[in-house]
Amino acid sequence: MGRELQKKKNRSSIPKVKHKPKSKRVNPLGNAIIAANWDSKQTLTQNYTRLGLASRLNAATGGTEKKISASSTAGTLAITSALPTTIAPQTARVERDAAGKIVKVIHSHTKKANPLNDPLNDLESEDEDAMEGFEGFADEEEEGNDIVKQLEEQALRVAEKKPRKQSVREQEWCQRLSEKWGEDYKSMVKDRRLNPMQQNEPDIRRRILKWRESKSSE
Repeated sequence: MGRELQKKKNRSSIPKVKHKPKSKRVNPLGNAIIAANWDSKQTLTQNYTRLGLASRLNAATGGTEKKISASSTAGTLAITSALPTTIAPQTARVERDAAGKIVKVIHSHTKKANPLNDPLNDLESEDEDAMEGFEGFADEEEEGNDIVKQLEEQALRVAEKKPRKQSVREQEWCQRLSEKWGEDYKSMVKDRRLNPMQQNEPDIRRRILKWRESKSSE
């Protein structure tokens, strides 16, 4: 039986009702602050990352874009076996004994022996020099993103409530009710001709009082 009804509906000349699917796309340029700082050459994720925002709440599915550094350290970390041919002159402090003989030579930046020209040797010596006199990290306040601050300030602003204005037809409707019934709001409620939408008594009173205030202010 169901199959026959389905065939009959398919042969019917009545057009089928097609519902338009709701679009899930969100316009990122709906906000004026984001639109002013938007780069059309970048993707949505790149723009949001640059502005300090998150394009999605959950973790990203699939691959993510890797950050490529401007200078690669692959060539600088290569160890060469060639010995240096020239030695740059350096200054040092010399300690002598009572006879005037050199007992100790103190260099300003003592470096470890590096016969293989290992570039990591310089990094280790620099780290040791930097750690001298280290007293811990200072409490430094990170400068927040200006775009995020502007968006937070915009979110904290309370939108001004604009008073509702009566339309021309509503004013004419209130005028007809007032001319016919005056202050008798109960009769206005029962009037099926002037009150076809069956507005209740408090609603009619509020509308007419508002109409009279606007009329007196003019």
